Amino acid sequence: MQYSKPMKITEIMPDRRTLCQHMFGFDIKNYRYLVGQGVLPALKDNSVDLLLAMSMYIAHLRETKEQSDLTEERRLKTQVERKIKEIEEKKLRGELMERAEVDNELIQRTYVIKSDMLAIEKRLVKYPEAREIVKKGHLYMMKRYSSKTGVFRGGK
Repeated sequence: MQYSKPMKITEIMPDRRTLCQHMFGFDIKNYRYLVGQGVLPALKDNSVDLLLAMSMYIAHLRETKEQSDLTEERRLKTQVERKIKEIEEKKLRGELMERAEVDNELIQRTYVIKSDMLAIEKRLVKYPEAREIVKKGHLYMMKRYSSKTGVFRGGK
């Protein structure tokens, strides 16, 4: 495998500005800044090892991308943690209830209503016609109220 030898910049392009613009997409000032940061190799006698410079710059870009991905992950994690904390606080203040609690409360109230309805029928034993009307009304109501609607339809 043959490696590139350091080339004089003037052999490729007549001035350094053109080289930086075409090879890296930025000007000579930025090149010098990245040399100072240790990202790119320094110019020696107006020469630079282009293969080394390109590989170092690619490694720098990959590292920067990984850091930005980690920053995004941390931001999302913090956002989720904040939302969970907010929900827990609302539960403690009584502003939110879990679905199981709501379901249980609704079922308990339904049983109370049903038992009260049946108690009315028992009180009307002396009045068979009124009892029959109430019984039909109760059957209609129970049939209508027992159908699943809204959030109870999906069974989630």
